[in-house]
Amino acid sequence: MWIEKAMLEVAAAKLFPGHTHIFLVCQSELRRRMAVIRDAFATEARAAGGPHPPAFLHTFAVKANPMQSVLETAEAFGFGAETASIGEFQLAERIFGGTAARRVVFDSPAKTLEELHHALQTPCYLNVDNFAELDRILALQRGDVAHLPALPTIAATVGIRVNPQTVEHTENATLATGGRISKFGVGLRDADNRERIIDYFERYHDVINLRMLHVHSGSQGLSLDTMVTGVHAILAELAEDPRLAPLVDVIDIGGGFPVDFGSDDERLTVADYARELRERVPGLFTAARPRLIITEFGRTIAAKSGVLLSRVEYVKQSGGRQMVLQHAGADLAVRTVWQPEKWPLRVAVYDKDGRRKDGGRAAVPTDVGGPCCNSGCMLARAAPLPGDITPLEDVVLVHDVGGYYHSAFSLYNLRQMPACYVYDADATTTPRLRCVKRAQTVGDTLKLFETDV
Repeated sequence: MWIEKAMLEVAAAKLFPGHTHIFLVCQSELRRRMAVIRDAFATEARAAGGPHPPAFLHTFAVKANPMQSVLETAEAFGFGAETASIGEFQLAERIFGGTAARRVVFDSPAKTLEELHHALQTPCYLNVDNFAELDRILALQRGDVAHLPALPTIAATVGIRVNPQTVEHTENATLATGGRISKFGVGLRDADNRERIIDYFERYHDVINLRMLHVHSGSQGLSLDTMVTGVHAILAELAEDPRLAPLVDVIDIGGGFPVDFGSDDERLTVADYARELRERVPGLFTAARPRLIITEFGRTIAAKSGVLLSRVEYVKQSGGRQMVLQHAGADLAVRTVWQPEKWPLRVAVYDKDGRRKDGGRAAVPTDVGGPCCNSGCMLARAAPLPGDITPLEDVVLVHDVGGYYHSAFSLYNLRQMPACYVYDADATTTPRLRCVKRAQTVGDTLKLFETDV
């Protein structure tokens, strides 16, 4: 793992105790994980054979970690950006401008007329959530929206997000996107939706550049079988239908590959997923004509590529339990604080020299509390940590938070976002560690709540 070497660099740079806490991302680990995805799908495409192997556009889900340096790493590696809001879309436009805009995907279930009008003029991939949104695009194309000019030519490749309605069991039902009831997409098996989808493609394929199908059946807590079943449903019931097959140039299979938060031993990999797709959904790799396959992985790239580091502020005893108080909690670990059983985190303690303090047999059950005024503001409970933790010298390290932690920051208690550092183990020059975002100040936070009209 990259963490041990990075912590030595953190200690050498003497980032603590000057900082209360920082977010640390490893660029070389991001690249390694993107390479795993790229190589896994390329391997299965070769294994499938066929006269028309698919092309691939692998994108990084911006919501996982929207740091500019992370997106620049993805862009330089040849990945694209999957965006789920106009803010994410415009951030991606800054980084993937010009011809690279063809590597941007725009997903959102609540796009406004103005957002659609903007995106349709770019060569992005735009996934429509529902039939009403399709009708809005048609109105924009015709010029039927009074305050917006007509768009006789659509630059974007437009697609329909289809909910396969195949998810029957998940460890976290609140996150499942492919069940019978979902806020996302057009339900494949509802009423006459399948025929309506085909009708839209046949009538408006050329009018609005409707050439793509999108399915997102993955999420944390879902099995490999469930993810593959969702993709299979879209291929078997739509993309391979003789009426639709000649009209579908792009299939976006989404992301949502789960991460093991309990260990660094990854028993299930993206290579397993790609292989299962080839075996159970062969048409994805062996279509009758060339197609583009889009993926939208985020957590599996980012989670284990980032850690939170926090200065230990106090150590005390409570009810016979060692209690460590430090500076990351309900502000940065929103999911863990509110659903600790679904999003458990591993923590470790490092000394001022960057060495891990291993409690061994002397480890004691320890609660790691955060700074917020909320008794549930805990990163871990009864974690086996050393009994000799030194305040203002030792640092708590939180594993697997490179995705969906820093990006889900909460302003509760008017907390400040920490400084962000990147570490590149592959760098040939020093320093391998550099700051890419300064810590937010109290003044920065207060401005968000000042009366400004």
